[in-house]
Amino acid sequence: MTNQPLFHEIVEAHSSAVLAVCASVLGPGPDAEDAWQETFVSALRAYPFDGVANVEAWLVRVAGRRCIDVLRGRRREQPIDDADLLGVLGRDHAPGADELALPDEVWEHVVTLTPRQRFVIVHRYVAGWSFGEIAAELDCSPAAARRCGSDAVAALRARLVPSDTPTEESR
Repeated sequence: MTNQPLFHEIVEAHSSAVLAVCASVLGPGPDAEDAWQETFVSALRAYPFDGVANVEAWLVRVAGRRCIDVLRGRRREQPIDDADLLGVLGRDHAPGADELALPDEVWEHVVTLTPRQRFVIVHRYVAGWSFGEIAAELDCSPAAARRCGSDAVAALRARLVPSDTPTEESR
């Protein structure tokens, strides 16, 4: 018998992190809510989590894969416009769970990014994945994942920082 918390305690503890990832990748609304639900349905099927050292990381990975499936379905339906996030936040690290709540203004711009850019931004700066882990999920090189993230950050910076505000590079 494993010494794990009850399933509803796991949902309560990690619900906001999983929903933040889903909403960041898919945008707020029913797709994100469905991906959140399907993540926890998958988790319930796998419970108890034998061999899972970090439950939140595992849940975020499941949510990320579900979001990729939704985005692939969307790609067949409609293209998504370009856009971007992080230097604007003044972060050079992946935030902890207590930092997941970003201002609505930032999320509004994140959802305008391409699906790949959103995936990189969310998994790098919200979930704390390495570029190697992101590359493995996107089936590309770590350098390509890093470049995609860089393009996303530049796009977000362009939208969130007024053009007359000095940036780190211009100082």
